[in-house]
Amino acid sequence: MITLSNLRLHSTSRGDARNQYARDRDRVIFSSAFRRLQDKTQVFPMARADFVRTRLTHSIEVASVARSILSEILAIANNEFWDKEHNQAISELLEATCLAHDLGNPPFGHFGEDAIRHWFLEDGQIYLDSLNEGERLDFLRFEGNAQGLRTILKLANHEGLKLSLDTIAAFVKYPWISSISPYPNKFKFGIFQSEISEYREVASTLKLPLLATDCWGRHPLVYIMEASDDLCYRLIDYQDGVRLKKIAFSDARKLLQEFLLDKYQKKSVPEHELERNLAVVFGIFTQKIALSFCEMLRNQKPDCELRPQGLLDKVLSQNQTYKQFFKTIADESLEKCYSDRDVIKIELAGKKMISSLLSQFVPAVLYTKSDRGDYSRLLKLLPEKKESSRTYDKIQRVTDYICGMTDSFACNLYQELGGLNLY
Repeated sequence: MITLSNLRLHSTSRGDARNQYARDRDRVIFSSAFRRLQDKTQVFPMARADFVRTRLTHSIEVASVARSILSEILAIANNEFWDKEHNQAISELLEATCLAHDLGNPPFGHFGEDAIRHWFLEDGQIYLDSLNEGERLDFLRFEGNAQGLRTILKLANHEGLKLSLDTIAAFVKYPWISSISPYPNKFKFGIFQSEISEYREVASTLKLPLLATDCWGRHPLVYIMEASDDLCYRLIDYQDGVRLKKIAFSDARKLLQEFLLDKYQKKSVPEHELERNLAVVFGIFTQKIALSFCEMLRNQKPDCELRPQGLLDKVLSQNQTYKQFFKTIADESLEKCYSDRDVIKIELAGKKMISSLLSQFVPAVLYTKSDRGDYSRLLKLLPEKKESSRTYDKIQRVTDYICGMTDSFACNLYQELGGLNLY
């Protein structure tokens, strides 16, 4: 049974009739970190078309899909996995995690994460010499997921969002530190050294299974948030590509029609609405994901290994038609969207901007009186923060600043510091 603790790391006054998880959702929505997602890249950086998704619209859609999956689970299992009185609270908890899931991403999408990693691997190594191995890997394997946890625990609204323990646990897709890499050739992790003590308390209180030192099993509700995100970015990135004419509408229509023949019992599929056909696809997979979630909990193995398989990937692995459909979408998105010339140009420019900002601000925070240059003036541009003597904390002050930037803010600051745009 999934239970809710109604506990928080920090005590807060209630003041109204909302439950803990409605308050969590509202705290995310009204945070400045959430608002900034409106100017952060999903796939097409700084797109001029108003229908293209940003991180904000993507997060809202992920929350909507999660609610649909939850509705399917309730229809299938009829409160087999939690008490009926928790239905609304779990819905609100899922909304909170989905709305918050991208809060830690830097400007320019996943390419921004790559830019930060690359800078520390190439130019920033000399600043990491005094750090321990775990701290070094936090920067060398920099992860937006871990930055997201840091955002909700400490940065958003200056002191963190003070969310419930259940919401924090259901937010963390990769509940382990950077020195553990259970995925081959991937360094996905969800907890920086700076937040490990807080997450230990969360995991201990909620009795999450400890799989290794500072490595826990997932909270079961993580799987719903992850599947909603996976479904949205795979299907909706493709839709944006069609709307921007990167992918031929005729190809998209043909792909969807062929896939939906079984759903329509071999009858023709309406051709005039791409969105309508995609809505049917979403409906199919929310049902399949819900079934997969129920099967997972009935087997009583929500997470007993280091490399948990996502619900959508599990669904695809069990049906060759589904697997081929998503492979075609992934191949076309890679070739015509992610590898589009305009996307590549802006991503390369974004890498240059982020690298330049790191090259200026990291030495500045490590400034000593014997140093020369404009470091002291650069420090005045950083948000005010309690001083720390630790190198790790000082460098995090810079990555916190950069990850909190929107695409436009990062671009403008880069130009201003380079003397390219002073007025």
